[in-house]
Amino acid sequence: MISNNKIEENYQATGLTTQQVQLWHKQHPDIQVKNQGSQWRVFVEQLWGPTPWLLEAAMIFEIVLGKYFQAIVVLGLLLFSAIDSMIQNNQARKALGPLHQKLIVSARAKRDNSWQKVSSKDLVPEDVLHIHIGDVVPADVTVSFGKFEVDQSVLTGESKSMTISKNEEIKAGSLILHGEGIVIVKAVGKESSYGETISLSQTAEAPGRLSALLFRIVRLLAYLDVVLAVILIGTAIFQHVSWQILLPFVAILFIATIPISMPSSFTVANSVEAHRLAKKKILVTGEKGIQESASLDVLLTDKTGTLTENKPKVTGVYPENDITEQTLLDFTISAVDNTSQSQVDQAILAYYDPSKKVNEVIDYQAFDPMIRYASAYIKHDKQIGEVRLGAPDKVLKHIDSVMQKKLEKMSTGQRLLAVSWTPQDKETQIIGFLTLADTLKKNAPDIVTALRKNGVEIKILTGDQLTSTKDVAQAVGLNKPLGQKRNVTDNLDKYSGFTEILPRDKFLIVKKLQEEGKIVGMVGDGINDAPALRQADVGIAVDTATDAAKGAADVVLSSNGLSDILDVVESGHRIYRRMLTWTITKLTRTAELTALLTFGFIISGHFPISLNIIVYNIVLNDLVTLTLGTDRTATVKEPEHWNIPRLAGIASIFTIVWLILGLGQYLWFLHGGMGVAQVSSLMFAFLIYSAMATILMTRTSHSWWTTKTSRLVGTVVSGNVILTTILALTGILIPQVQWSSLLIVVFVTILGMIVLDNLKQWFVHKTHTNI
Repeated sequence: MISNNKIEENYQATGLTTQQVQLWHKQHPDIQVKNQGSQWRVFVEQLWGPTPWLLEAAMIFEIVLGKYFQAIVVLGLLLFSAIDSMIQNNQARKALGPLHQKLIVSARAKRDNSWQKVSSKDLVPEDVLHIHIGDVVPADVTVSFGKFEVDQSVLTGESKSMTISKNEEIKAGSLILHGEGIVIVKAVGKESSYGETISLSQTAEAPGRLSALLFRIVRLLAYLDVVLAVILIGTAIFQHVSWQILLPFVAILFIATIPISMPSSFTVANSVEAHRLAKKKILVTGEKGIQESASLDVLLTDKTGTLTENKPKVTGVYPENDITEQTLLDFTISAVDNTSQSQVDQAILAYYDPSKKVNEVIDYQAFDPMIRYASAYIKHDKQIGEVRLGAPDKVLKHIDSVMQKKLEKMSTGQRLLAVSWTPQDKETQIIGFLTLADTLKKNAPDIVTALRKNGVEIKILTGDQLTSTKDVAQAVGLNKPLGQKRNVTDNLDKYSGFTEILPRDKFLIVKKLQEEGKIVGMVGDGINDAPALRQADVGIAVDTATDAAKGAADVVLSSNGLSDILDVVESGHRIYRRMLTWTITKLTRTAELTALLTFGFIISGHFPISLNIIVYNIVLNDLVTLTLGTDRTATVKEPEHWNIPRLAGIASIFTIVWLILGLGQYLWFLHGGMGVAQVSSLMFAFLIYSAMATILMTRTSHSWWTTKTSRLVGTVVSGNVILTTILALTGILIPQVQWSSLLIVVFVTILGMIVLDNLKQWFVHKTHTNI
């Protein structure tokens, strides 16, 4: 095979043999990192952090007070959450495992005296690798030949690149920004510097905006608890109530606020959607990728390989300065590497048989997106010089107005490449131009239209030329002007996209939009997209993406088709709706319980609910909230953003109505001569009934019965109602009550549900929002 890559041709060492590789793997069976071993770490992590610390402190406090039953319940809740998270994490790994394997980094290794594509997990020390721009280094290596500009931020956190030369080391996981050459593997697997994190399929990442916002809400509830606790303590002091009676209730009040079920509820919701997407061959590498997609305001997309098929064909050959078409092609093929996976190189190779090449290639430099051309030093008619193939404005030293008009005419709707020849110690000559045309993906216009109907604005970001991009933009229905590099600092809303920009420009555009408060998604496939993919709120790599792009993305589409993006957005909406129900329900039932305890005590001098019964209330409520991640949802066709004032407004309506009804019943039963113990059971039943009713009502902006629950949610809600009713009527665990008194609670709950469902719909209509 003839190759312009003199590096491979001139490297004489045979590399390792298959037998040597097999023997090494046999001697080192445990060298590869086993992801499954991290399950216990998931368990431990659930017991370490702000929320677990609060629960653990509360548990110790209960033990000090001698409330051993309550302490055991808190411990049980902690362990249940940790075990559940471990189980859900394991299920997610199993669901995604086959897809994760597709993200293993590949390498070009010399084995048995030939260059072969090898999976990174099969590499061994002393393997000989050929690496170049865009590669993710699959092992710790030492440079044998060549010079590289390397990004090691994945290891060091420092985004500044480094230059590495012969005999210097490059760490596993580093990204090659520039250069190519030969390296020797020194360490792999667990023994490499990157260790367990070398796999691009690792799922660990920082919590998304959803997690942060929900913790803010819980913090607000804690503030409410502090205010009510102060009121409670002040009243107790005024009424000369013993602190031994008061403190356990204050402790329980704070335990009720802590989101015990939230981590598991999140894990369930993400696992359900990740499993759903995995069936469609869509890989989610972290929870943020789905969560943020519900709030997408802008989706930035690369053109080549994303909106187009990335299967360009040469459509025209235009020689210059009395050069023949054959000579132009001879020069062009000199700057093409037939071992490259570049679609442009492949298109030229398909047009011109490389075996007919007449120029001797002395040295070759692959296409670099930073300088936007490939180059080769060749020997032509006994002259040595440089051939450049790439963007006309980078290849040609000067473009006058006549040439500019000529270029515009040739490049209409197509990609234009210029070819120049610079003999040693002589002026650069224009050899000619090639035009290439790509095919628009069949479903691209429909997907763009569908995303825009979902309220997502689409913008194209590409390093390609204005003329070829303009036709693609118009074909998919984007009719605003296209900006260029100089427009990146303008008002971005004016443009349908930007052309002829560098990777850093894409990154800056993402960042600027985020600074404007927008949730930004980025779709890409190449090394030049990696910085923007990493910065975006939702980074999406298409199925043909490079290892670097997949490693930077939150979501990887493993099948051919942009329609997968719609599936990701819809999954995000489902998670958002489920967590919205969780949030409003949590706000309502926590405020309802704490306010009922406080004001009931102020009015009567007694707590409306006994300590043990409050614990039962917490347990039953957390059981149902754990299942909300599996619920059926009705999604909306617009970006959904977390609005704390709106959520507080909705929760306040529910809290006030339930509190009025709860206090009314409490005083009615108490003044009717009923014992405090029986009243406590009835208040427990009311809290459970009203909490289940709140869940049913907050699942939809419409009447509560219009959207069915999932089977699991429906079962647990019904089970809680039935179990509470049985406990109250039989006297098991709680004081027994008469069925006639319980019927009053049921009637009041139904009445409250009718009133609140109508108030909810009125609020939605008045504020023009959805819940």
